[in-house]
Amino acid sequence: MAKPVTAAIYLRISQDPREDGLAVERQEAECRAIIASKNWVLGEIYSDTVSASKKNVTRPNYERMLLDFKRGKFVALVCWDLDRLTRQPRQLEDWIEAAEEDGLLLVTANGEADLTNDNGRLFARMKAIVSKAEMERKGARQKAKNAQLVSGGFPVPGRRRWGYESDNKTPRPAEATRVQYAFEQVALGKSLRSVAVELGVKPVRLRESLTHRSYVGEVKHLGEFLPSDKIQPLVSEELFEQVQAILSDPTRKTTPGNTVRHLLSGLAKCGICDSTMYYMNGYLCSGATNHVHIKKEYLENLVVLSIKDWVGRNRTAPDYGDSSDELVPLVQELQEVERLRAANYRFAEAEGADLKYLMRRIKELGEHANDLERKIRMTREMTAKSSLLEDMRRKWWESIDAAGFDEWKTSMNDAAEKIGLENEVVTVEQFIHVRKLDRAFDYWFEYWNELDIFQQREIVKALITVVVHKGRGQERIEVKFVD
Repeated sequence: MAKPVTAAIYLRISQDPREDGLAVERQEAECRAIIASKNWVLGEIYSDTVSASKKNVTRPNYERMLLDFKRGKFVALVCWDLDRLTRQPRQLEDWIEAAEEDGLLLVTANGEADLTNDNGRLFARMKAIVSKAEMERKGARQKAKNAQLVSGGFPVPGRRRWGYESDNKTPRPAEATRVQYAFEQVALGKSLRSVAVELGVKPVRLRESLTHRSYVGEVKHLGEFLPSDKIQPLVSEELFEQVQAILSDPTRKTTPGNTVRHLLSGLAKCGICDSTMYYMNGYLCSGATNHVHIKKEYLENLVVLSIKDWVGRNRTAPDYGDSSDELVPLVQELQEVERLRAANYRFAEAEGADLKYLMRRIKELGEHANDLERKIRMTREMTAKSSLLEDMRRKWWESIDAAGFDEWKTSMNDAAEKIGLENEVVTVEQFIHVRKLDRAFDYWFEYWNELDIFQQREIVKALITVVVHKGRGQERIEVKFVD
């Protein structure tokens, strides 16, 4: 008895905007009918939703199908039309070779191609050449159309950009607000990952959005961005550039790593060896576990209370200056220095290069890069410090006002005057100030817990240093405020 022929099916559509899969279902039904009419046995069905008109386009299931054929998992292949399988003459020749040398049975459901005979192979080659020529003509027409759109300030057709309607120029209000929020939070010092988690988007997609100039009202064409009066910007040029400086800062950690879960990991230091501390059933010295150990709750509560006291002593956030404008040129200068270093390394590899001069130049550029990185870190710290502390002060006192402080203040005036007159201890103004601070402290932990761990850590880094010494009690914890 002859061995049954195992046939695979390959399905492909360029795009499925409705995501209903109906086009693929129609292709599959007709391919199944072909297999049934030939009494073949259906093996696996491979399907891709991607264009096959370009050589460098990856089709995962197409590649898997090629590998399965080489492994002998099927000997016949059915597709709806030859151009569903490939539009590239070179790829078609590979399939023709498989038919001629390896006995592949390849047929199309529309009956236009059958590589099991010489006429079918001739027709397939002719169709592939015609299809290739039509793709080139279509590409030329599309490029001309795109150039015309861009010259008029319109974006070229493509995937809908987050924050805009399908025309990619009209804001979609609900999403536009989220886009603006993302820019603002990153500018305030929040990590990209924490903002992505909060908004429910992938970090890689958020980074792509935050670096796209369409959000400042520009249109992209052939890799360049041009001004457009048709695209409504969602953020200002200043905010956009500030975020670019932060995201392109080489001192930021961009490689995947363990998620920060504890407030003082890597921030608190051992009083014996000055090593940083990490969390493991409490905070431990990373240099030697027998140096110092302290309970997480004990240390973190004292730190948070110290920050609360600082805010109480500074009713208005100190003015650290607006250093955000300084960050952009520093990052740009560092990028240029790194480019020059790389160029000098390449020159040093050339025959006859002056190695003594080049190595001296590379060393100078390296020292300059280190100095710029130090300035960038300081500038970022100052920017984050000013923004975060001002935001903290503003939200805190606004929450008190929203709770009806004016009425409370009026009711306390009489009491303050009475106590002041009877005890001759405090003035009315002093009493009101103290009571206002007491009222504010009631909101402190509520406010603090609304911050994510990254913002909390930025505040800690901006305000204090924490050292844990040997011993017992609160005296072993040294908290110093940064000048």
